[in-house]
Amino acid sequence: MMNQLQFDIGQYIAKSRMSEKKRLLVEGKEDKDHISNLLQKLGLNKNVIIDVAENIRGSCNVTKRNNRAKIDKIHEACKKENKIENLFFLIDREFLKFQIDSDVKDLMKSHETDENLSWTIGHSFENYFLKEKILTDAFRFLSGSSHKNDALILFSGIRKKAIRLIASITLAAKEMEKCSYPAGVIAWSDFEIAADTLSLNFQSIIEREQSVPANEFSLIATKYIGILIGADEDTCERICRGHTALIIMQRVFAACLYSVISTTDTDLTRREAHNFNQHKELVVSGALSEAWVRFISLSSENDYPSNVVRLIQ
Repeated sequence: MMNQLQFDIGQYIAKSRMSEKKRLLVEGKEDKDHISNLLQKLGLNKNVIIDVAENIRGSCNVTKRNNRAKIDKIHEACKKENKIENLFFLIDREFLKFQIDSDVKDLMKSHETDENLSWTIGHSFENYFLKEKILTDAFRFLSGSSHKNDALILFSGIRKKAIRLIASITLAAKEMEKCSYPAGVIAWSDFEIAADTLSLNFQSIIEREQSVPANEFSLIATKYIGILIGADEDTCERICRGHTALIIMQRVFAACLYSVISTTDTDLTRREAHNFNQHKELVVSGALSEAWVRFISLSSENDYPSNVVRLIQ
């Protein structure tokens, strides 16, 4: 199969031009898994071949290291040549059309496309999974704790606060040019929950990390927490880095489990939280993807990549 082989950019364009089926090129394997789930639900999976940019050889130092850059280059080449009617692209929006200054605004109110190229509505594909019913359904499935019902109630009450916090640390990581830094240093035990409030103990991170970046991260994230107070919920949800959001949400729920277990046995409470926190990102992402396709409402076009669906139908 083509998506199991290695083609360079020119060869991929040539192969796509000769293809009898529609082709959709996405950045990574997880994106392929998620969009395949959606297309299967819509009955479109037999009409489309989904290719992954990581299986295409780059042609320069930039495209060799960056799947997004490969898609940008292929798309630009297709625009300059005769248009390839059967080749479509879906890429992460990242920070496109977010206005970040003394406040944060989203200038992309609905999905956008550039001919056959479509952007996700949020920073990453995983942002589609951040709705409350999707998160709670997946976490209910993944947790074996007898305390998970109480933890889910608590989690639902603080989810919006978690979104704002994740948006803040996403922007801090962007400013530091260390996009994966928050997921590497934030532990589930760093979250403090009281009633319906959620906060992140930056001092705990600083003391544990004992590094200049940890201090910098604390200062910058605190700045953005203040800036995002006035931002609307959709903007905060969309600007979160998707991979970071899934990991941090998992840790927030682990903290919820710890919080609701009323016992003097601290080993037990920590074990419950630790067990949930141990789930691999791929497992969590897979459970969320399944919940997403079950709950998706096709009438709410910002809840799934409706732009791609319209193009390939």
